[in-house]
Amino acid sequence: MDNLTDLDRLREFVRESRIKRGWSAQKLADMVSKEAEKRGAIFTTTQQSISRFENGIVKREPSWLQFALFAFEANAVPAPAPPPDFF
Repeated sequence: MDNLTDLDRLREFVRESRIKRGWSAQKLADMVSKEAEKRGAIFTTTQQSISRFENGIVKREPSWLQFALFAFEANAVPAPAPPPDFF
């Protein structure tokens, strides 16, 4: 049985998306600021804010999340190539 909440799933998504891109929490924080700036917003976040969310210390959806999603979308990770067909 899956006991994860939607917020827990969101935490996992953020962490996995960050790691897939090889980003540290600081790099994600920097990318959040850049994506906000692209959209005319002045918004900064910190490595600590990212880490606190991923580790469950923050108990609500963070305000920087929308900009993190834009950063992930703008830096998509290509799907792995399928194995060659030897038959």
